[in-house]
Amino acid sequence: MKKRFLVTGANGQLGSEWVRYLEAQGFEFIASDSKTLDITDINSITKHIEDFSPDVLINCAAYTKVDQAEDEPGLATAVNFDGVRNLAEACKKHDVLLVHFSTDYVFSGDMHDFNIYPDGYDENMFTGPIGVYGRSKLMGEGMIHKSECDHLIIRVSWLCSAFGSNFMKTMLKLGNQRSELNVVNDQFGSPTFTFDVVEATLLLLEKKLKGTFHVSCMETMTWYDFACMIFEEAGISIDVSPVPTEAYPTKAKRPSFSKLNTNKFRKLTGHSGFSVREGIKRALVEMEQTDI
Repeated sequence: MKKRFLVTGANGQLGSEWVRYLEAQGFEFIASDSKTLDITDINSITKHIEDFSPDVLINCAAYTKVDQAEDEPGLATAVNFDGVRNLAEACKKHDVLLVHFSTDYVFSGDMHDFNIYPDGYDENMFTGPIGVYGRSKLMGEGMIHKSECDHLIIRVSWLCSAFGSNFMKTMLKLGNQRSELNVVNDQFGSPTFTFDVVEATLLLLEKKLKGTFHVSCMETMTWYDFACMIFEEAGISIDVSPVPTEAYPTKAKRPSFSKLNTNKFRKLTGHSGFSVREGIKRALVEMEQTDI
């Protein structure tokens, strides 16, 4: 599957993973960040597409500051809505497949949903974001549908990798600095590792599948559960205590339940599903090797 890829948001967690993979596999691609390709500027997008003629545009560009978005709704909307609209319209015009990454925050995350949907939210369930970030991401999804461009929308949750800042890296840092730690134990979901996202996306492309898919690990857990597993795999001895969300107030409300159901992805691709523990093990090795 030798395609030409244009990657936006190449300096972020997911974008960095794509760049690493595409380089290692010898794909022809261009990696751009916000300085070289501003997705809120349609002329910038058009120039990149016309100059490079990609087969697939991998959009990793996004405004992801969940709390800050409450104070910067205009900026969050500019990137996650207007920028995505520009990409979708340009991809439609130039016959480019758009791969766009969205979030579990498009759902309401009500705790009572845990009992109704124990396997998580599927792709067709009613959305109802509770914050600016989630609303802006859902609006972006809507613009992709409206554009009628060929697309894959892949929703992920609790993203982790050897790149950038994320929960796993924070836990490892704190685990080496402290003897005890409090971690929230009443928010339920599942981690998604960036290398798994790349694998899943390539499988979807190989199968020529389009539409919206959920990609994350199989297990449902809390941040406390995730932290304990990280420390166990890393061989870090620390006293971890479960605490309620109220112990760490944030400007933006967090979903109590945001597990993504991955049945559609697994059924249509034949994939057996991704494991949290295996993801942690691989991420630990990559962090040690790359020292990112």
